[in-house]
Amino acid sequence: FYLVDYKTNFLGPQPQHYDLPSMTAAMGEHHYFLQYHLYTVALYRYLRHRWSGFDYDRHFGQVFYLFVRGMSPKTGSRLGVFADRPSRELIEALSNRL
Repeated sequence: FYLVDYKTNFLGPQPQHYDLPSMTAAMGEHHYFLQYHLYTVALYRYLRHRWSGFDYDRHFGQVFYLFVRGMSPKTGSRLGVFADRPSRELIEALSNRL
């Protein structure tokens, strides 16, 4: 299972404006880190409830934030694609807190 969120944020007119440091800054400015952690906890809880054999480490892939203005077949995932995989321990701790 993967979480994918498409973003249309304008980070600049050139593809290189959508490099990892620029996307990371936008992620923080718009609270997208919090957003994808909450999304991941929600998916984790749903799958754990609905699937008795669910194992986060085996069945959860990654979170992708796709900044569509920076994506191009020419650059592949090098520009415009932010990816992360929160640890199982973090997601379980957040789930327990909520």
